[in-house]
Amino acid sequence: MMGFLTNLLNPKIALLYLSLLPQFLDLSGGHLLAQSVLLASVQIMISFAVNSLIVLASASVAAWFTRLTVTEKQPAAGGN
Repeated sequence: MMGFLTNLLNPKIALLYLSLLPQFLDLSGGHLLAQSVLLASVQIMISFAVNSLIVLASASVAAWFTRLTVTEKQPAAGGN
């Protein structure tokens, strides 16, 4: 919950949206707010997908490390 609030109150993301998204809006393409919401939604969905893949990959690596015995972990961690 604390991480969510920290990200929610982070002004850098709001500034990023305000500075980058307007260049992708088409003034003759219709309602600007709808275009902005659509672009932000696409960015959020892509970020969610990438972060989900990172979590799944990390979980599989963690499961692999838990299956190793102590003698197998030493060379894997040391690079030998």
